[in-house]
Amino acid sequence: MLLVEMTGVKGGAGRSTLSSLLSLSLAYDGFNVSLIDLDDLGWSSRLLEVNDKGLICIFSDRSSSGLWKEIRVNKGKIRVIKMLEPCGMIDDRLDLVFNDSELRGRLTKILNEAVRGSHVIVVDSKLALNGRSNNLAELIYEAIPRNVSYKRIYVTDFNRLSIEATLEVMRLDQKGVDGVVINMIPPLPSFAEQAKSLATRFKGIVTIFPFLEYLFNVSTLPMDNVPDQIRRLSKHLLEPTPSFLLVI
Repeated sequence: MLLVEMTGVKGGAGRSTLSSLLSLSLAYDGFNVSLIDLDDLGWSSRLLEVNDKGLICIFSDRSSSGLWKEIRVNKGKIRVIKMLEPCGMIDDRLDLVFNDSELRGRLTKILNEAVRGSHVIVVDSKLALNGRSNNLAELIYEAIPRNVSYKRIYVTDFNRLSIEATLEVMRLDQKGVDGVVINMIPPLPSFAEQAKSLATRFKGIVTIFPFLEYLFNVSTLPMDNVPDQIRRLSKHLLEPTPSFLLVI
């Protein structure tokens, strides 16, 4: 089992979109994928047409139905597990779970069941989780089988300040880093060359991803149109992480 955490220093860099695209690419190749959506707005779930309440909302209401949704994609499938989309008093609901050992234990079992049978787990998780959201992220990792292979990919936009901040955070990352996606490169040759130059400052799998207007404005993703860069990234993630590999 492989776990790929998609994270980043700032919002708005396309982390959720890339998490959904990566899940689609892996499922298209025949893998069973669990997409754990820790985004506050549940955006990666929405892009896959999952618009129901988040698991925490359903669970804290003592319901056990509709905790996740499965989507068939070619030879594989994606189990979308939306965690946090607001349903009213989300912090209070998280407090309810974490202050009750029985509820916490039940949630751990549910999360363990949610990822059972998966070949790959994709976690859409921003870097700066606060309070109970951070507790929830820790609980998710506790619930995942111990034999999982862990990889971490950062997502940044093309803004120089964002890239510098990402480089600094990656340098200090104690969990280990397997690569970065430099996202939303303007479609001009000069910017592409600049992105290639910046890519050499990173380690691991460095993916240069162009700005694609249809992804920027989309409300749901087309299931059969994953960009080539993500198709290549998904295949490289299944292999040992190289010291440096440029994906364009």
